[in-house]
Amino acid sequence: METGKVKFLDYVAVHDCGTIVNPMTLAGRVRGGTAQGIGSAISEEYKYADDGQLLNANFADYILLSINELPPNVRVGHVVTPSPFTEYGIKGGGEVAEWALRPP
Repeated sequence: METGKVKFLDYVAVHDCGTIVNPMTLAGRVRGGTAQGIGSAISEEYKYADDGQLLNANFADYILLSINELPPNVRVGHVVTPSPFTEYGIKGGGEVAEWALRPP
């Protein structure tokens, strides 16, 4: 029987935030951004009544992901290209480009 449940085989998030100041907090921000991206892809939906009224306008009616729906180990990769526009070459971190990988 098909359940429609998503199962991640592997997940890699690679980003470029320029010069890395604190790798540990940056990895947490990247994983948080990954969770938001997965949430928007698999559970976010605007539901409307026939008269156009939004039916899930608050968190009581909105599906939020739990840790059970996320990949168990998001691998984080860094590409370091310092910004020429900031004093230390720092860019924003936590918004990632995402690819789900298939096993070989």
